Amino acid sequence: MKVLGTNILLGGKQLNRMKELGYKGSHNQFRIICKCRGMVDANRKCQALGAHENIFRRGWYSETGNKKELELCESKDVWISVDGPGCSENYVPAEEVFCE
Repeated sequence: MKVLGTNILLGGKQLNRMKELGYKGSHNQFRIICKCRGMVDANRKCQALGAHENIFRRGWYSETGNKKELELCESKDVWISVDGPGCSENYVPAEEVFCE
């Protein structure tokens, strides 16, 4: 397994949920990471949580080596950074953002 990372745009209920979870910025772009076998598996996992399809696209994601992100993915497969795009110290499980 590997951990892939990319950026995702969130709006509406999802952006409001990020604000409830501590986001204080003004943009709607966030880092999302996923423990998976590859891009197709990552997209399947994210879509199963309620995200739009094809979040991970060729040329727009990378395999992370960030220690914090790797540790997070030992307990849950998909996380979103509360601090916006880029690696950070503050992540929430994606199901907390995509829940209805």
